[in-house]
Amino acid sequence: MADSNTGPHVHVHPLSGRGLCVTPLEGASLNDGLSFMANLSGTLAAANSALSILATNPATGVHHLMVECEAKKSGTFTLSEAPNATATGSSALTAVPLNRRASTTNTLTVVGNGKYTSSGTVLETHIIGGDAGPAIKTREWVLKASTKYLARFVANTTTVLTVLRCYIQRES
Repeated sequence: MADSNTGPHVHVHPLSGRGLCVTPLEGASLNDGLSFMANLSGTLAAANSALSILATNPATGVHHLMVECEAKKSGTFTLSEAPNATATGSSALTAVPLNRRASTTNTLTVVGNGKYTSSGTVLETHIIGGDAGPAIKTREWVLKASTKYLARFVANTTTVLTVLRCYIQRES
């Protein structure tokens, strides 16, 4: 029997242990080999420290992006388009195919914790962690060609365990 991975899946939240429903990107099938995920996690030691993922969309192809952010304590999550941010000092992130049998590769450049100056156009802002709840999932965004997108969490307090997870779908 062929397994179908197109419906919602339950992901156990690493901070609270509660289930979080994760739905594949609209119209996406995990079996198609064109769905990817990149993760970044860390403990933010000081208030106003940040964890970020910078994704740069190529000039060709149509890509969709959805981001999840989880935090044990409170902070502010933003998703921005065309930020003043560079990959300087960053670490390359591997966007792995969600279909582990697929041989396709992600064509977005994805890095963690690059140099950030300003946010550009803020698409979404969420207060999360603490009383606000441990996690958010953004809307699905169809990305502009040759444009940067920044998912960023800024801690409101000290010692904030944080996870950023980007889901990327490339149209065939």
